[in-house]
Amino acid sequence: MIINTQVLTPLELKSAIVRDPLIVKPDMTVMEVIAQMSGVRAGGDSTKDVHGQREELYLEARSSCVLVVEDQQLLGILTERDIVRLSVQQYSLEHLAMGEVMISPVISLQESALTDLFSTINLLQQHNICHLPILDDQNQVIGIVTQESLLQALASQELSRQVTLLEQRQEQLDSLEECRQAQEALRRSEAHQRALMSAIPDLMMRIDRDGVYLEFIASSYNFYVFGNPLEMLGDTLFNTMPLPLAQKRLDSIHLALATNTVQIYEQEFPYDHGIQLEEVRVVPYSEDEVLVLVREISEQQAVLRERQQSELALQQSEANQRALISAIPDLIIRMNRQGVYLEFFASPNFPIVCNLAETVGTNVLGTLPLDVAHKRIEFIELALQTNTIQIYEQEFLVDNRVQTEEVRMVPYNEDEVLLLVRDISEQQAALQERKQAE
Repeated sequence: MIINTQVLTPLELKSAIVRDPLIVKPDMTVMEVIAQMSGVRAGGDSTKDVHGQREELYLEARSSCVLVVEDQQLLGILTERDIVRLSVQQYSLEHLAMGEVMISPVISLQESALTDLFSTINLLQQHNICHLPILDDQNQVIGIVTQESLLQALASQELSRQVTLLEQRQEQLDSLEECRQAQEALRRSEAHQRALMSAIPDLMMRIDRDGVYLEFIASSYNFYVFGNPLEMLGDTLFNTMPLPLAQKRLDSIHLALATNTVQIYEQEFPYDHGIQLEEVRVVPYSEDEVLVLVREISEQQAVLRERQQSELALQQSEANQRALISAIPDLIIRMNRQGVYLEFFASPNFPIVCNLAETVGTNVLGTLPLDVAHKRIEFIELALQTNTIQIYEQEFLVDNRVQTEEVRMVPYNEDEVLLLVRDISEQQAALQERKQAE
């Protein structure tokens, strides 16, 4: 059902494509992919104007999924929700290859077929997916679209049209009164567009302060509406909704108009097949009218409950995953109780005193100075006996300079630990300078 909405042209619709998505190879591990997703999120901009909101939305889309590509062909997809599911199922993410867990085949869309806004939104809802890869004629990845990026494009293009119309009319205005009226029209249009950008509704309604329906815009084919919207135009809330919900909505309309602020509340809407949980935003539109933006949040609430359960489960998961996600060390080493190296992960710029590939399987007593090696074995034993993280510092002579390192010893299982090593030479030097200055 689509009523009274402005359709985007195919060219405008392409502005909803989030370019440069995260692309990985099938042999990469899930943990390596998590690091890349975290890096995208950490590099975001917190600007809150209209352009900043768009960039933040696109950043969220890029950091919440990865596309698995090989030989320039799309093989699969993995989203943030899939990673939470794998963590809850106790998979070892640092050894799990993307090719083993990616979602395949992938629901995708050719760029040439990206011509209609709501048919694309319906495709997302039909397959219950949040990310839709967009391919060119050679089936190579161009980007992704989400429901949020599509509706953001709609709001941005409509605001751009309104600004253009005002500029054209401004040239023809001969009186201050006409100019004031045009500015007021733009203010109302911007308020309308801000409402669109502040929420992604399934249903939009324009209602006056007496509760009379003036306009409907539905953006979801599957959203349940109590009655026929065309027949409800001109009717009141109390003839179309259960009495408690109608009174709650009218009270929110009055409060929004009196305070000129957005009112937000949730409601449970009964219908034939059960209860529909909705978020309602009441946005002042003019002195006597509001926009009511309704969004079904049943699935989001279910996801929230699932996420809360996942967080509880993750608190009981292995400490190595908590350590890897909470810090980004320069070097990660897995060792057993006897001091034998089992596995290495090193950042490219971190100087290593030995060949890592040749060191796997050897004992720390044969690779480090004896005092450093004995200290490491002592802390391994202490971490395993107390099941607590042990932290100490050590110094190495690397490339004719003293490198100060922080070592975190994290219990991994009954006989193994993870060593998270960070170069803190610069921090220590800065600390010494401050002490000398004092």
